[in-house]
Amino acid sequence: MTQLSEKDFSYIKEELQDGRFSLVNMRTFLASTFVFSFIIVGIAFFWATQSPYWERLIHLFIIEGIFFLLHLLIILLCFTKSNMIQMILSFSTIFFIYKMILDPFIFLFLYFKGYGVYGLFAPITFISLILGAVTHIYLVLKEFHHVKAQKKHRKGKKRNHLSYYFIGCLFFIVSITGYVIKNNLLGSFEALFMFFIFTALYFVVLIGAVDYVLGAYCLIRFPSFRVHPPESSRQTKKRKRIKRNRKK
Repeated sequence: MTQLSEKDFSYIKEELQDGRFSLVNMRTFLASTFVFSFIIVGIAFFWATQSPYWERLIHLFIIEGIFFLLHLLIILLCFTKSNMIQMILSFSTIFFIYKMILDPFIFLFLYFKGYGVYGLFAPITFISLILGAVTHIYLVLKEFHHVKAQKKHRKGKKRNHLSYYFIGCLFFIVSITGYVIKNNLLGSFEALFMFFIFTALYFVVLIGAVDYVLGAYCLIRFPSFRVHPPESSRQTKKRKRIKRNRKK
């Protein structure tokens, strides 16, 4: 990573200033994830209260409540335009992205338990979760080692590796289809439908979250990317010179 410079991440700097990673847009995104998670966890909570495992699950929903409170406080209190607030919003966005895409699986596992298909769907669901996390980490590391915004257009780079992504997705789809047919899961259409919807959302959001990770990295690595960047040596000398002239 030492070979990467600010110029390599110039497109991230633009996003931090006026794009997806600006303070306003990150607060809006956090509000959206709050609403989504609140609805999904609310449905899961209703299912959990009807479950015979409620006494075990109550601790999970207490933790969820703490996270919701923290999430709401960040949205309501982080309005100041400062470097610290920018850092808080950036890392909070990443954390709650991960939480948002995992929340549906709480409901999904409760649904599997309720309809007696947990043993059939749980293995492929856990495999999908692990595969999604590994894919996300791979894409983040890939970006860190290959992003050169000034020398190679990002779209061109993605086209060069499109075949690998296509082959990976095709392999995953074929594996899922084979598992479904082998275990005769087509009879549980509703559970199968929700599994595909939540898994697709999981993968899509994790792929989109790569740039948010890069944005947080740039805020730490390059102070000039922050809302109040430090003065350059030239600016410092100019300010001191003006100050001396005023004293004269």
